[in-house]
Amino acid sequence: MKILKNSILTVFAVSLLFIGCTSEPYTETNDVNRDLVVVDDIAAEAVTPVTIVPWSSGDAASECEQAGAGCDFSWKIDDSPENGIYNTNTDQYGNTPTDFDLSIKILNSDGIYFDWSTDYEVCAVIVKGGPGANVYYYPDGACSDSDLHAPINPANGTPYGLSHVTFCFSETPCDTDPSECFEDETAWADGERYTNRGNWATYTAYPGDGESVDIYAGKTNYAGTVTFNDNGDGTVDLDIALEDGFIFYYDMADDSADHNIKIQDYDTSPSGNPSPGLFDHKFTASAGASSMTVTVPMNEFYGIHLDVGAEVPCDG
Repeated sequence: MKILKNSILTVFAVSLLFIGCTSEPYTETNDVNRDLVVVDDIAAEAVTPVTIVPWSSGDAASECEQAGAGCDFSWKIDDSPENGIYNTNTDQYGNTPTDFDLSIKILNSDGIYFDWSTDYEVCAVIVKGGPGANVYYYPDGACSDSDLHAPINPANGTPYGLSHVTFCFSETPCDTDPSECFEDETAWADGERYTNRGNWATYTAYPGDGESVDIYAGKTNYAGTVTFNDNGDGTVDLDIALEDGFIFYYDMADDSADHNIKIQDYDTSPSGNPSPGLFDHKFTASAGASSMTVTVPMNEFYGIHLDVGAEVPCDG
């Protein structure tokens, strides 16, 4: 699968539209088919929201007017946004443009925080939660942003849960001309092969506190390291650091949160074809991220499976 990446890519503010997902159990044939994927520009830079309390909830048009967003079009997700793609060609809670359709991609949503990207420039995003709303303003237009949240609850110092989200947008299309491209690859922490027949999946023995194991993508391409740090409480932190030219990918075709990190711990050395989809420990690194720390039980052996994108020429 080929991913096209635009000129501006922050570690967390990207959107990847992947078509299809890896079937289980894992075999080498999962890596054969490649599809074209676009990563959208323009990424917002460190936008601080304006908190408005109280907030008068209404349809999309009235909320954008209340925020003074200044865009001609609006669309509302009248619930906590879920990971996936929302298309504005269905009339929902406000204005719907008649001559073009906006696709809103939601990533890494957990009911508190979320990332977004669109194919038309957005001038404001209204994030409702509790009695108020956070309004993220993008006066120059933006096509993606990350870690949006509702106002802070003064009772506990953390954001209110997401109630709904409204997008205020223009008819200016986002620039999707790529300057960098990636192909999806399966990656494993280096070690012994699960089986000498069928596929190259590998597992690694626990190397010791503070020690690192190499990561390989597509069997032979060095893709980074995973460092093991003993927490002293029966768990171990795995610090995953991808090499330059590699990113975590996110499968937007998955209706639920996509797990691009799958780990299984073993007390004895495993054998037979592994099924990463059945691994006990699953995590989601932000789309486009190059590092992630996860915590798993301490054990003797580990299978560490990653879904990554490897940079390739854009002309192929």
